[in-house]
This record gives sequence, C-alpha cells and structure tokens, in this order.
Amino acid sequence: WVLVLDDGSEVEADVVVASIGERPDTRWLEGSGLDISDGVLCDEHLRVVGAEDVVAAGTIARWPNLRYSPKPRRVGQWIMALEQGRAAASTLLGSDHPSRPAALIPRFWSDQFGLRIQVCGEVPGDGSAEMTVSRERPGRRDTARGGVVVGYHRDGEQIGLVAVNAL
Repeated sequence: WVLVLDDGSEVEADVVVASIGERPDTRWLEGSGLDISDGVLCDEHLRVVGAEDVVAAGTIARWPNLRYSPKPRRVGQWIMALEQGRAAASTLLGSDHPSRPAALIPRFWSDQFGLRIQVCGEVPGDGSAEMTVSRERPGRRDTARGGVVVGYHRDGEQIGLVAVNAL
C-alpha cells in the first residue's frame, strides 16, 4: 500500500485502517440545559445528567465506562448501542434497586478488501498504552493478509486488541 498525503509525500504501509467516525445529532436538545458538548452526558448507569428518569444509549451517550476510565466518552459501534440499550433499560426498570454500572467492552469487526478486521476493548492512539505485535504467519511478505494481532496493554493488563486476518 502507498498512501499519498496532502503535501504530496508518500508513505508505504503494510496495513491501512481508515475511520470516518460519527457525530451525534444533539441539535434538538439545544436550550435544554443538558451537557451536549459531545453527545449527552450520562453517569455510569447511562442516566442523563441533569434529567430525572431519562437514560441514553448509542452514539449519543457519553458516559464513564468504569472498566477503562472515569472520564465520560462516546462509543459508536452498533453492538455497543445494543448493549447500552439493555443497560439503560435495566437502570430504568431497577429504579428502586441499584443497577450495575454500564462497564461494557467496545468491539466491532469488518470485512474489507479481503481483510477480516476485529477490534475489541480500548485501543488508544495517543501512546498511553504499550503495544505488542504478533504476526500469525511470519513467513508471508504481506503482513496484513498473513495475519497480525496487536495487543494494547496498560500497567501490565491487556486493555484492547486489534486483529487482522487472525485465526
């Protein structure tokens, strides 16, 4: 693979991963008094901060996933929206009893151009985690098609994993 950058320079790569991201539509909540600076701010149970008996799930929910950090963040994968919906419903239905925090594991997978890409957990791109790279079939010239697994570790604990064509 050869990437041509905006300045015309070229970068050779074994693997190219692109993400276009998502943006939650919170315009309808403007003027509500809720924190909608990056989605809707929720607590660890997905209750909307500043609104009674209201929960949020999916790309719009920004909550502290205590499995990874107390800092509220959004996660946009569809499977996370499904699991958040279940956790949010549990919060609403268990209003007389404490519910468990929504400590979910983000994950997604995709098949693109003959590559099976699987991502699980937290995969920080800011250098805050140590990375280990394992080639599944080290004799192959094309690392991605031969299979590669990248593990992300913090304080000796694995927090995330990216696998490309791994068995």
